[in-house]
Amino acid sequence: MGGYFSYLLGDGYSHDDSVTIQSYAIGIRPGVWVNVTRHIALTGKFGFLGYQYRSEPEGEGSTYGLDLDMSQFQIGVNIVL
Repeated sequence: MGGYFSYLLGDGYSHDDSVTIQSYAIGIRPGVWVNVTRHIALTGKFGFLGYQYRSEPEGEGSTYGLDLDMSQFQIGVNIVL
């Protein structure tokens, strides 16, 4: 079993011509990587440590710190050919 982390870097996007939402985030997601076989690995990530910014028509805001709610939980399977 080894350690695993990834980074997230987003940019702005637009729903249509009249509404623009911008969102940026940079940080790390700690997790684990377990090799099941030589070609298959299970991954799991939980939490987000970093900075997030969001700007939309209703206002803007930024957050930083550690986010450990269940919306930050990710699992996956990696297949290496």
